[in-house]
Order: sequence, then C-alpha cells, then structure tokens
Amino acid sequence: MSGGNLPAASGGVSASCYVEVDVAAAAQGDYVNTIAAGAVTAIVGGAPASNSQPTSDTLRVKYPVVVHKAIAGFTLDAGNPGGFTTGTASRTPGAAATLTIRLENANAAALTQTALTDALPSGLVVATTPNASTTCASGTVTAPPRPPPSSSPAPRSRRPAPARSRSTC
Repeated sequence: MSGGNLPAASGGVSASCYVEVDVAAAAQGDYVNTIAAGAVTAIVGGAPASNSQPTSDTLRVKYPVVVHKAIAGFTLDAGNPGGFTTGTASRTPGAAATLTIRLENANAAALTQTALTDALPSGLVVATTPNASTTCASGTVTAPPRPPPSSSPAPRSRRPAPARSRSTC
C-alpha cells in the first residue's frame, strides 16, 4: 500500500484501516509472513513515524483429508479409488454388506484426533453382528447393532432414533 491516509484517534480510541490481499501457496508447509520493524512508514504531524515492533503470522497450508466410501467394495467415486471398484453393490433384504470408509492423508504431518460420524439413510441399519473394526492407530468404532427394518408395518409408540456409526482414529 502507498499513499494511504488514516484518521486521528477519537475519544481515546485508535483509528484503523486494513490492507487485505488474497495469498496462495504452491505446496504444503508453514509460511511465516513478517513485517519488519520500521517497514511501515508515515508522517504524523509533519514528523516521520514507523512501526517500532515487527509483526508476523503463520499460514499453515495443508492438503484436505480425502474420504472414500464403499459398500461391499463398490463406490460411486470415479476412477476406482483406494482399491474400490466404481459401481453399486446389491444385496437381498436382511443380508449384510460391509460399509468401508477410507481416509487418506497426503500431508507430511500425521492426522491426530480424527473423528467421523456417518448417519445411515432411513432403512439402512448396522447389522445384528456388525463386525466393526478400524485400521486407524488407537482408533475405536462405535456401531451399535440394530435389527433390520421390518418389511411389514408394525405399530409403535415412538419413532426410533436414526442409525449412526461413530469412529475415531
């Protein structure tokens, strides 16, 4: 910025203005941006002035976590990602199919305290024998089994809670 003007403080409250610029990085990493002491200059009441202290901040650039989901090894993601086959699984009513969620981390640093919740659609429940597991180090999977939905309507006094599975890595 050059040629900017900033009003005087009023009632003991400093005046301020912003300089905003969108930035981008070509690669992951930590980028420390520093304005050195003396790098901001101005004229105050006819005399030169500048910042006496440096200021800095860090932009941490990381790749996003990539998530793929498959049922019985089939996914709707294009290109057969993560060992899955692009396509749709099919089963007869009441037959179990393995739901797999694959997380990928392309960053140079480990993901920690990773968690996800997957709300299953109406009519799909965790199998009576869920065989729930994870390969995430120190991870746990909570997938309470529920009986399959009945094909015939049955009276009930309250609506059941939706099926959910929760996992942490």
